[in-house]
Amino acid sequence: MITLKCSSLCLVIVCFAAATGSPLMADLVINGDFESVTGGTFDSWTYGSAGSATDYNTAPLAGSHTANVVAGDNAIWQQVSLDGLTDFSWELDYASLPFSSGSRSLHVTTYKTDPSDLFNGNVDSIRLTSTGELQYHNGAGWVNTGLLSNLTPDTGTLLVFDGETPVLNHLKFVASGYGSPEQVISLTLNGSTYTSPAGQTSVMNAAPEYFVLLGLLSASDYLVDNVTFVVPEPSVLMILVAGGLSLLACSRRK
Repeated sequence: MITLKCSSLCLVIVCFAAATGSPLMADLVINGDFESVTGGTFDSWTYGSAGSATDYNTAPLAGSHTANVVAGDNAIWQQVSLDGLTDFSWELDYASLPFSSGSRSLHVTTYKTDPSDLFNGNVDSIRLTSTGELQYHNGAGWVNTGLLSNLTPDTGTLLVFDGETPVLNHLKFVASGYGSPEQVISLTLNGSTYTSPAGQTSVMNAAPEYFVLLGLLSASDYLVDNVTFVVPEPSVLMILVAGGLSLLACSRRK
């Protein structure tokens, strides 16, 4: 009888988890597909200055709208709170134009402090070199990852997206054990992966609070779409813990 009651309890917990429809991961970015636009400005994104990003709806990467991050002292961002979590990931689609040697583009950066001052508070940084290779800042300097982007032919105004059909790239950043001696960072671009040595610290070795798309020091505009920043879903974790405790209690009663 006890076994039957325990099994029924576990079944209820599993059914509740299914009924809530909660995913195992929660996305902290709002309007990451840039489909919500008001007066030419992307809703839920904070702009470092007016015109930091424009709506590239001529040939969007997905849907009807894509963010065009404008080169210069520009940035758009959202606040993400990790609440002490050490495992997280972010990913996005992007397109970049060719640019001259020695320059860079596609600055994707996380910040610990308010990114209004674009030169301070950054935690992790990803950028694109003129060869199309992604670089990652490991705390001591820029590291070549060997991951190559597909660049979009620049057929219009130099270094500006103004009618080109973008060539899509998909980038994913995964952090495991973030801030710990076991920390590992992996970058996957178009199916190829770079993994950092275990324990390699980040710039500030601290959990990021802001996700930032930078135009700062960028040689050209770049397009971004389908941004996500995901962490374990607390409600689902609690349900799974409750289920595990119930099973443990049942086994002890037998």
